[in-house]
Amino acid sequence: MRAFLNWPNVLSAIRILLTPVFVWLFFGTPQMQILSIIVFIIAAITDAYDGYIARKRKISTSVGAFLDPMADKILILTTFAVFAYIKFIGWWVVFVFAFRDLLITWLRTILIKRGSSLVTSKIAKYKTVLQFISISLLFVNMLLHNAGYQFIYIDYFVRYFVYLVAAFSLYTGLDYLKPFFKKN
Repeated sequence: MRAFLNWPNVLSAIRILLTPVFVWLFFGTPQMQILSIIVFIIAAITDAYDGYIARKRKISTSVGAFLDPMADKILILTTFAVFAYIKFIGWWVVFVFAFRDLLITWLRTILIKRGSSLVTSKIAKYKTVLQFISISLLFVNMLLHNAGYQFIYIDYFVRYFVYLVAAFSLYTGLDYLKPFFKKN
């Protein structure tokens, strides 16, 4: 039980618990939507700090290795699903992100069974940063719409930026498969 109760794991668990709070606030009044953005930011900050604390204190557990990426997937996929639901992006984007995440989870499970692990690649870390930037742009666009402003060029820019991030995300997922196809 002690292995689970460390700050990085607690922060990952908080990120998971904040996700339904974010959704509930998002579908409320415009003021509640602003609170949903604050909740999302707090959840995103926990993502940065759990990794920082784990590296600084050299805390590495199998629970944390599973919980941290799972918390990221839950928060990010849920957020993109919310924006697909309100038609700011297409559902296919959510499916691309979900497919990529399922692929990585499947690979991680295979490697764990083999007694190995799947280290997050540097390019996948860039993918996560780009996803957070995409979500931030979606929030800004939503706030503009809520304030009565709709700029078609901003709508297109945000949408196509998200689509490019989805394509990049798929590429990073396929990048993890390279070692499986290399000939020895």
